[in-house]
Amino acid sequence: MPDKVIFQLQADVCKALAHARRVEIIDLLGESELGFGEISEKTAVTKSSLSQHLSVMVEKGILTQRKKA
Repeated sequence: MPDKVIFQLQADVCKALAHARRVEIIDLLGESELGFGEISEKTAVTKSSLSQHLSVMVEKGILTQRKKA
């Protein structure tokens, strides 16, 4: 039974990364930590669209966020 939970978690991550723009964002963040504005500039994504993409990945545990002090 626990295997089914793992399979569901894996499927959720795959769904979250099924959008090419999200994979692009992950690739950028793999190179260095970037702020919201920097990601928006490098990907040419609108801020509202970027916010949605990041929210999906944070919700699924793919990314974490922190706010500058």
